[in-house]
Amino acid sequence: MSAGGGLSREEFLVLQEQLIALRNRNYELQECLQKKNHEIAQLSSPKSEALQFASKLMSRKDKEKELTQKYESELDALRVKLTTQEEEFRLQQETLISELNKVVSQNQSMQRELDQYRACGSLYSSPQAGTPCESRTFVEAQTNGDIRQDTGDADPAKNDSAVARNEQLDRISEVESSLAEKESMVSALENKLLEYKARVVELESLASNHSKEQASSNALLKDKELQMSSLMKELNGLKDILSKKDEVNSHLHSLLSLIYGRLLGKKIDAELHDRDSLEEVMSEVMQWIASREDEYEKLQTDNKAMNKQILLCREELETEKSKVTDLEEHRIKEKTEAEEEVTTLTEKLLSEEKEHAQKMQALRDELTSECEALKDKISAMEETGEKQVEDRLLLLETRYQLEVSDREKVFEKEKEEWNRKLRALEAALAAKDEEKAMALKKQAALVKELQRALREEKKRAESLEKHGMSSPEERGWHLVSDPDSRSGQTLDGADSRSVSSVSALESDNAELISRLTALQRTHADAMDRINLLEGENLRLNREIEEKRELIEHWIRKRPLGQGSGTYTSGKPEGSLRRFLTTTLTGDDATNDVREMNRKLQRMLEETLSKNIILQRQHNRLKCKQSGMLEADVTPGGDGSLDSSLIDQTLNSSSLPVNQIELKEEDTPERRTSTESVLDRLSKFPYQVFVLSEYGRPIFVSCGQEDQLCSLFALIGVFVSRVKVWGDRLLQFSSGDVHVQFCQRSSLILCIVSRTYEQLDEQLNVLFDQIVSTLSRSQLDVVYTKKGDNYDLRRLLRGTDKYMDSSVMAWRTDISLLQTAIRIIPMPPSDRDFLSSTMASCLTASKLDGVLFGLMIAHRHVAAFVRLKRYALHPRDTHILLNLISGNSSLRLSEAQTWTPICLPNFNDKGFVYAFISFPWEGSSACLILLSVKKDHFDPLNEVKKRIVEKLENNAKFFSSFQCCIENPVAFSISQIGSGSDLLWSFVYKNRNSRQVCISGANGRNSVARRAQRGRFKQIIAESDRFDLV
Repeated sequence: MSAGGGLSREEFLVLQEQLIALRNRNYELQECLQKKNHEIAQLSSPKSEALQFASKLMSRKDKEKELTQKYESELDALRVKLTTQEEEFRLQQETLISELNKVVSQNQSMQRELDQYRACGSLYSSPQAGTPCESRTFVEAQTNGDIRQDTGDADPAKNDSAVARNEQLDRISEVESSLAEKESMVSALENKLLEYKARVVELESLASNHSKEQASSNALLKDKELQMSSLMKELNGLKDILSKKDEVNSHLHSLLSLIYGRLLGKKIDAELHDRDSLEEVMSEVMQWIASREDEYEKLQTDNKAMNKQILLCREELETEKSKVTDLEEHRIKEKTEAEEEVTTLTEKLLSEEKEHAQKMQALRDELTSECEALKDKISAMEETGEKQVEDRLLLLETRYQLEVSDREKVFEKEKEEWNRKLRALEAALAAKDEEKAMALKKQAALVKELQRALREEKKRAESLEKHGMSSPEERGWHLVSDPDSRSGQTLDGADSRSVSSVSALESDNAELISRLTALQRTHADAMDRINLLEGENLRLNREIEEKRELIEHWIRKRPLGQGSGTYTSGKPEGSLRRFLTTTLTGDDATNDVREMNRKLQRMLEETLSKNIILQRQHNRLKCKQSGMLEADVTPGGDGSLDSSLIDQTLNSSSLPVNQIELKEEDTPERRTSTESVLDRLSKFPYQVFVLSEYGRPIFVSCGQEDQLCSLFALIGVFVSRVKVWGDRLLQFSSGDVHVQFCQRSSLILCIVSRTYEQLDEQLNVLFDQIVSTLSRSQLDVVYTKKGDNYDLRRLLRGTDKYMDSSVMAWRTDISLLQTAIRIIPMPPSDRDFLSSTMASCLTASKLDGVLFGLMIAHRHVAAFVRLKRYALHPRDTHILLNLISGNSSLRLSEAQTWTPICLPNFNDKGFVYAFISFPWEGSSACLILLSVKKDHFDPLNEVKKRIVEKLENNAKFFSSFQCCIENPVAFSISQIGSGSDLLWSFVYKNRNSRQVCISGANGRNSVARRAQRGRFKQIIAESDRFDLV
């Protein structure tokens, strides 16, 4: 240091170098800060985007709320409108019904008047040419102009009658016109009623769709709110990082201001952070240094005087140097700390960026999975809801049928008991008749004895009068000896007893006569009813004959086409069909044929309904008559009818009842093959029919479609008739016979069964089996391409056994009833090894399109692997089981089968390709691999070889697996830990995997009645999930 207090040149140069180094370091720090600011800005950009996205979501939420409010208001308006329309519809329906009743009553009255007028008109005829047999009615004569009115010679009464007839004709025409107007009004009202029904259905569908959309929007809003909360948390973390960066910048600024203050004695403005301001500060420092150089030269002269002070200055300099070194070390430490903080910040930013990306990806995956889960839940809830409703209906119907059957059994028991009592009373009646006959014989003997005694007394009195023995002793009273007195008393007692028995018999006879008259009265009433029914039946027969004659007359009157001969009577059915197909041509022919078909169908339906009503009335009368006969014989009475009289009464009462039945012809025809087939069908417990919408036979369980064409046609008529009414035929029952219908893709499926056990599901299984051969898309267009009369059996040739086995499996395999698959009992470790081996081999093959792999045996599944996001429905698995069990050619050990098959519940529009192989000779184990590509046969064959090789290399597993396949052991009750003797068997179903386990036979005679078995089946059908008992 100089004597004037300045710095030496060396010190100045050192200080200058230090300042230059500090400036360079400052520049480097500024560049680092700019880079960090740029990185922070880049990191904050996704946060800002997230904030913008959150704001968009909030605005969308508000819009959705507004939409929901708008939809709710519209829904309320629609509901109000629906209620008003329902009220209007109800009022219109009431008015329509009242008007229809009025129209019907008016039609009836007008028809009666018309009949009366026609009858009155037919009484009057005009004779012509002196032949009274040829007469015409007044109306015909009036229309043809044959009545001559003579004003001069006519009788005024005849003129009045002619005027009355004209008035009647006018009135008849008015009545007919009013009838036509009423019919048009009725048709218009019916059309309006159908329009109202369609509008009600549309409103209900709109309401359901709106509720679904509202639920989905609420779920989306909840998800977006969760995303907003997570984004706000991340934004707060970034704000903390920015605050730390500001602290580091402020620390660096304080260091720079300290250096500037030491040099110039000034302070740096706290707001100067940019590069230009710092350069200005450094230029000021350099200018200050330049200005001090002149002073330095002036002060060199004073250096000599200041030498003494140099030592002190050097000491001070050394102290200052030590301080500078300390400051430099402190700066270096701060520099290292700053760099460490910058590195930690960069690492944190990178880690947070990765975590943010992972979180966003996880949120996207969760959203997609939750959406899929919600869709699956909604579909499952819809299916379970429909199934629960159907099961509830089936349960109620089965309960009702069971109650009816129980009541019928109770009635049969009571009937047997009453019959037994009747037989006992008949025996007692016979005994009483014998006693009565004996009493009558005794009475006759006593009367004869009294008459003989009376004759003897008369003879004695006459002989005494003749001999003149008139002494007082003889004429007065005389004593009788003891034997005579005893005999007299005996006669008197017998006489009194006979008199009392005669009175009792007379009372019994009177009671029997009264009962006999009551029975005759009831018998007469029954005979009257039977006669009425016979008359009604004869009237219906006459109507049928008249309609048949009318049809034949109409056919004869139709003009024949070219080249057609006269009408010949042969077989009526064949001639009618031949006439309709040969003579009628063009649009007129089709219209006439359709009209004739409609009329014939209507006549057939009316005749069938009337015959059914008559048969019911006949059965009801028979039951009433038998009940009357049983009720009139009162138990415990003294008197009863003679057994011969009862037999005669029963025989006479049963004769007219048999006459109500259909009469057989005098010349019985030979029974055809169709009738024999129908007789055999009536003995089967169930029968399944499949036909097209146009009545073409496709499949029947008995395998005789060609001989049952009439029955198929009847099924088609039933379905089409109900369809014409605007409705759909589902099912009906008659006694213990239940008939279920199903209409799917131009097909009609019908099942006739004696047990009511989910018949609609059985038809769905059969339809799935048909679709597995053709696919739904091909089935929908086959009739449009090939024509309405196409025989679908050409495409389904050879699949009858599969369809038959699918229906039979419903009654033999409970897993199909539960919509599940049965599992082979195996150790868990063996099953895991088998599944993992199949999955690893399929993964190693890297084949795109391979979806499923199964190992099955004895219609049971041993292992099942699948690709993620894909599931195989149990009914599709049963289709594969039917394919394997119904085809013995697949069981060759060295043969591999590659066949296309449609899985309806997976995708009913196309086919997948099944690789089927039995790897081990003589074993029932079968490997199935399913792919969507048709060129995967060779790669899947290699996969099969690798699976077999790995399984055979594990000797322990392979021996255990072969034992489980060849000698399967059923589940036992001991495995569930129940030692009760009341538990016969158990069924367990896992709802998630849709697998079912069933216990085997336990060796007990667990015999259940048919009603109990039906209840058990119903309980199993209703259960959605079975737990271990």
